[in-house]
Amino acid sequence: DASIRLLDEFYFDACFITVSGISLTNGCSNRTSPEAQIKRKILSRSKLKVLMADNSKFDHVFPFSFGKINDFDVILTNEKPSLEYIEEVKAGKTRIVWE
Repeated sequence: DASIRLLDEFYFDACFITVSGISLTNGCSNRTSPEAQIKRKILSRSKLKVLMADNSKFDHVFPFSFGKINDFDVILTNEKPSLEYIEEVKAGKTRIVWE
C-alpha cells in the first residue's frame, strides 16, 4: 500500500493515536484494516507514543488490532479506568492519565 510505503520515509518525535476499542486481552483495535495498518506503522516509527481513548472505548474489541496497551508511553482518557487497566499499565512502562 502506498501510504504504508510513504510512512517508511518518516520518523516521528511523537504520535497521538486514537482507538475504536481497547481491551486487556486484545489490546488496541479499529474497525478497518487500512486504519490499523497505518497506526501500526506510525507506532513503529515514533519515539513517544500517546494513545487517546475516552471511557467509552474501554472493554471493546474491533476486528483489526494495531498494538498492545503497553506499546504506548501514555494513555490519555477522560475518566479513571477500572483497577484492572491501572494495574496493567503499572506492570509495564505505560502511564495512564485521566481528568
